[in-house]
Amino acid sequence: MNISIKHGVIALAALALAACAGSRVATDYDGSARFDTLQTFAWLDPVVDDIEDPVLDSQLLTRKVQRSVADALLQRGYSRTESAVDADFLVTYHTASRERLRDRGGFSIGLGIGRPWRHGYGSVYMGDSYFPRIEGYQEGTLIIDILDADTRDLLWRGWVRNTVDARNYTDEAIAAAVAEIIAEFPPGYVPPEV
Repeated sequence: MNISIKHGVIALAALALAACAGSRVATDYDGSARFDTLQTFAWLDPVVDDIEDPVLDSQLLTRKVQRSVADALLQRGYSRTESAVDADFLVTYHTASRERLRDRGGFSIGLGIGRPWRHGYGSVYMGDSYFPRIEGYQEGTLIIDILDADTRDLLWRGWVRNTVDARNYTDEAIAAAVAEIIAEFPPGYVPPEV
């Protein structure tokens, strides 16, 4: 296999692996928790710390996340109550952000014809090169926590990461991110057959 084809195959394999990296959602939970007993939930306001990124910590974002979480849990058959005293579990969210680097470079394949040599022969050149282009970006994480209503112990956590930009703060984008996270709650959930 010549080098140009080999590099092309490697680039395609890397793209395929990146596409298969799959779901951006991750979860963690208390293995001893009885998720089958949970039926009603109430909202627990997120802890307000020093705001590092006003985009990630705003009343607008809180309202969007609350609506999306409530909709997703209601669709799952859970009931919402306004009082934490009447709830089986509490729901809250957090955000985090960090600077990340990514390579936006690519391969270049070229074909060239050189000048003739003294004896009348020309040269043809075909080659490939990789040109790295490193850029920084802000990665945001949306974290949804499920807590025991009585003890306030963390029972389940789900999170999703994405680039911090205006497209990811629309009602639709937040609803989609929350739906991805809640799709993993409770652990081992199997949707009923319709």
